Amino acid sequence: MVDPFDRTQRGFSRRDVLRFSVAGTFALTSSGLLAACASGSPSANSGASAGPPQKGGTLTVGMITEGTGESVDPWTFLGTTGYLRVINLYDTLVEFDDDLNVKPALAVSAEPSADFRTWTLKLRTGVTFHDGSPLTADDVVSNARAWADPKSWPYTGGGAAIDPKQIKKVDEHTVSIGLTEPHARFDRTLCFLAFSIKSRHEKKGKPLGTGPFKFVSFKAGSRSEFARFDDHWRSDPVYLDRLVVDSSFSDENARTNALKGGQVDLLPNVAFGLAKAIPTQTASILESPSGSYNNLYMAVDTAPFDDVNVRQAFRLLVDRQQMVDVTYAGFGKVSNDVPGRYTPWYDDSLVREADVDQAKFLLKKAGKEGLSVTLQTTSQAGDSITNAATLFEAQAKKAGVTVNLKKYDVASFWGNYGKMTFSQTIYYPVYSMEEIWSNSFVADSYINETHWTKSPTFDLTKRLLLESKTTPTENDGKLTDIWTQLQKQQFDEGGYINYGTYNFVDSVATRVQGLTPNKYLYASGCNLRKAWIKS
Repeated sequence: MVDPFDRTQRGFSRRDVLRFSVAGTFALTSSGLLAACASGSPSANSGASAGPPQKGGTLTVGMITEGTGESVDPWTFLGTTGYLRVINLYDTLVEFDDDLNVKPALAVSAEPSADFRTWTLKLRTGVTFHDGSPLTADDVVSNARAWADPKSWPYTGGGAAIDPKQIKKVDEHTVSIGLTEPHARFDRTLCFLAFSIKSRHEKKGKPLGTGPFKFVSFKAGSRSEFARFDDHWRSDPVYLDRLVVDSSFSDENARTNALKGGQVDLLPNVAFGLAKAIPTQTASILESPSGSYNNLYMAVDTAPFDDVNVRQAFRLLVDRQQMVDVTYAGFGKVSNDVPGRYTPWYDDSLVREADVDQAKFLLKKAGKEGLSVTLQTTSQAGDSITNAATLFEAQAKKAGVTVNLKKYDVASFWGNYGKMTFSQTIYYPVYSMEEIWSNSFVADSYINETHWTKSPTFDLTKRLLLESKTTPTENDGKLTDIWTQLQKQQFDEGGYINYGTYNFVDSVATRVQGLTPNKYLYASGCNLRKAWIKS
């Protein structure tokens, strides 16, 4: 089994687990790191003062190894290193900009039918794969059939919504994709990197996409090398000659030293605690706000968490600012148990602060005074996870609650995932509340860690989510009302203790320019076609 855990400071990604799936930079004055404000000023190394972009050079990315499980195939298991590789080898039909707005990519348009059950995609003309062959509807049909295969990774990322019998070639540059149920924003689903477009002639182990870089070599757990694709379809040029991903690093200190020594140029997802220690002359910080989050979760169908009073009491035990300060070293923002920050219809008016007295009252009401529980965690998933568990243990004592930490190794944790009563997880990237609710609250599988399908009010969740998916985006008032209800339901009754969202933090060598904050993924959304080397 592939190790699904990202061994950086964020720990394992919930997407890694459920798929296999964690604005702007600011000045760190205590460490003197170059940065800019979130109001539109240039990011660290944005090139604002470095002159015009220059072509040429090799960018080397240092990443924590994921061993033999690493892949360059968007249809299979992808860890953190795979995200970066795939986004630079392939393109999707539609994509997110830095602020999570959907924009055209290989498709110039994506339009739903009146009932939102069929999507018609018109392809960009003149696009070629790395072997020079043209992109046609036949390629997209081949991809869409793979996405609808229950054995594929895209299937769990939204491909399950595709009806394989309703995938049709309309003409050479038009494809129709039918869905098993209506979805007014299926285009957001198609932005996810699992829906990258392969050539229908691609051979196993030989990636053949349309992306800004073409495949040269790949060795899992070691190194990959890509070369600039000069015939890339975008109007903005690709500046780098070569892109190298070095995934041989087994710990954060080793790759940080490699950055300081000039062996690598970019550290995506750098450990929060180490980020502030990298000297100015070596690198700057690229910090991107994101809705990605760490969670503690409680199974709502299992004692003692089958009592909503206990769940609400546990949420009131959390000092959220302390959680963010300790587990993210301040690189984050307090959350209030509802996911979806930076996505449409997120309700930031829902606020929950620590209240030990009220927590004690609710525990007494539930007949659970002096409660003792086991929090199942893993010591091998990264400092932010371990620190959160330890900190919650201490915070809970204030209400007389005893939290016993049960630490699993990675393999055992994975084997028990989704079966645990009280545990931890991470979710990234966050780009659609409809997808989060579909996976976390409606799917009857291990993805639904809180077992929300067993909640007494689950039918309301299911009805409102379907109502959302059948409501056009233009009807903002109705969608706001739907999502106000869905979020309030989780705020009042849910099983997640969502204490904070974390920012993507990357260390960028001073010679690297062009990278900008991105709310979707680390390292400028992994779009290294933007990067250039300052001579």
